[in-house]
Amino acid sequence: MENKTVDIRLEFTPNPNALKYILDDHTLLPRGSASFTDSASAESSPLARRLMAIPGVASCMIGLNFVSVTKAPEGDWEVLDIKTRDA
Repeated sequence: MENKTVDIRLEFTPNPNALKYILDDHTLLPRGSASFTDSASAESSPLARRLMAIPGVASCMIGLNFVSVTKAPEGDWEVLDIKTRDA
């Protein structure tokens, strides 16, 4: 199976503890959005499960073509950004 490159744009949010990752050419959800605040709530979504497993991630929200990640107080954006893009 061939790995495809995914272009991800980073957008800052009014919340300094959250970043928004936009995938212009991909649809993550057909409509609406889904929020995940812990590992148990993320069980239904493979992407959310991977994101919530990253140390320092407090929550995530997945929408049509974006993912927002909110870091916990101990989270380090330099580390979280790399791991979020890899998820």
